[in-house]
Amino acid sequence: TNSHVVTNATAVYVRRPSMARKFKAEILAEAKVCDLALLTVLDDAFWAAGTDLPSDLTFVDEPDLQSPISVAGYPVGGDSLSITKGIVSRVTLVRYSAAARLLGIQIDAAINPGNSGGPAFADMETGKVAGVAFSKNVSSNTDNIGYI
Repeated sequence: TNSHVVTNATAVYVRRPSMARKFKAEILAEAKVCDLALLTVLDDAFWAAGTDLPSDLTFVDEPDLQSPISVAGYPVGGDSLSITKGIVSRVTLVRYSAAARLLGIQIDAAINPGNSGGPAFADMETGKVAGVAFSKNVSSNTDNIGYI
């Protein structure tokens, strides 16, 4: 997930897309400079809950321009998983924080509050992850400019 999602949290809960039950998560690592946090869930019931997610997630190398992207998350709250689709529009350096400009992948799949920290899949069926949704352009002059 993103660091900005869990920073200052006293407790973090996650859930699987097909379940209403929330599971307590632990923060294993947090990197504020690149806005990433690594979580785990110790409750075995979370991992045995079903087959709604690929069994193995793998990260792909930098995706090619125009390659398809699917972003999963819970935009604007919501109780059901939302998946938006788009393409890779640009690969560039973007400002992650006041201290860092790092590689960012611009996509045109809709990203909204609630998508932060959700996976952006290069291939959802096989669990190939291209990145983590973290930002969108909010200018009144743009539409559908998000970053993973």
